[in-house]
Amino acid sequence: MSAASGSPWRLRRRRAVALAAAGALAAAGVAIGLDALRPDPAPRFAAPEGWLDLSPGAPAERFRGIPEALVSQARSGRFEAVAAEPAEAGEPVTQTFNARLRPGSLRVDAKAVLAVASALQGALRSAGPEVRSTDAGIVEIGGVPSIRVEARLEAAGLVARNVVYSVPMGRRTAVLTYSCAEHAWARCASAVERSARATAGARAPTLPERMDLGRTAAGGAAALLCGAAALALAAALRHPA
Repeated sequence: MSAASGSPWRLRRRRAVALAAAGALAAAGVAIGLDALRPDPAPRFAAPEGWLDLSPGAPAERFRGIPEALVSQARSGRFEAVAAEPAEAGEPVTQTFNARLRPGSLRVDAKAVLAVASALQGALRSAGPEVRSTDAGIVEIGGVPSIRVEARLEAAGLVARNVVYSVPMGRRTAVLTYSCAEHAWARCASAVERSARATAGARAPTLPERMDLGRTAAGGAAALLCGAAALALAAALRHPA
């Protein structure tokens, strides 16, 4: 080592740079840690325009003519939001919506899209409906990449669409499920899209949240939600209002 490179001034400078770098890393670590501890804002869900909002706290009169299966779903305490399109007299209620929060972060990428789509197909088939086609991809909800899966299925002699959005909300994942009879899809599609995009509270998970692999929501949680939605749809179709 030369005398110049080992001079006290150069050594002090290197130490100062090293300390500054260590301080910056520590500050970043503290920021990440504080971000992980910061509570997520309360999510908000919007029912499609013109549909009856049957979410927790809805007045009893809104449930008149609603199939018992949907009434039970709305009052179960497991869903943050539930809605249904009013049916004509003597017709079954076939357009429904529910939103549920599950623990576990969701990192949206091609692998997660495949996992959620597979979970939806499996849950629907296990519930009975014949799955005719499935389309899956990534959309933005509140500026945050989210997963959208659309399945065309047949249950109880009725062809229907089941559209599921999986929206990251930090440590949690919101799953929005829309069920609509095929003959009404052209009329309801834009309302469903606006309802999903009106969801508030979306947030991509932080690095520590993504590293908590045991609580990711791309697989089991989505399957449970899709299965519950499929069962509710099948029950509603079998028991018209």
